Amino acid sequence: MTPQQIRRYKSSGVETTYKGERMKSRLEARWAMFFDAMGIAWRYEPELFKLPSGAYCPDFRLQWPSGHALWAEVKPSLDVLTARDKARYADFCDNRVLLLLVGLPAAKAYDRADLVGRKTDGGIVFLTTHPQFSISPNGVPFDMEPARQAAKLACAAKFIKRK
Repeated sequence: MTPQQIRRYKSSGVETTYKGERMKSRLEARWAMFFDAMGIAWRYEPELFKLPSGAYCPDFRLQWPSGHALWAEVKPSLDVLTARDKARYADFCDNRVLLLLVGLPAAKAYDRADLVGRKTDGGIVFLTTHPQFSISPNGVPFDMEPARQAAKLACAAKFIKRK
């Protein structure tokens, strides 16, 4: 993203309501739709954390039918991450896992790594394609076709603009 696109993103999120939940952007609503299609329970901005780097409220708390849960943050591009964002994510990931979802929902595998690219066993689940970690939180590879269909559904959704 160019600096101009980043400024436009930061000031132009289209507030969207999905399943009665008012979200800050259509991108977040698309991810919620993707989670629904995948059978992953979600709560939008459920908790505010006070961290050394400042207050932080992750976009989603996700829970799989198996009971496994983790946090997720949605961004349109890695280019919009500020030094403050990175510091908050690092503080948050001291004892939690954060799934950083960049761009539109897609069926792909993810690698665990932090924002400076070092691979880790925990912390931020960073968006680099890798066969060792899929969106299935137990690491067991799963059939990607349902995820492809869920992503297609979420990306094709049309939202009504309300005045």
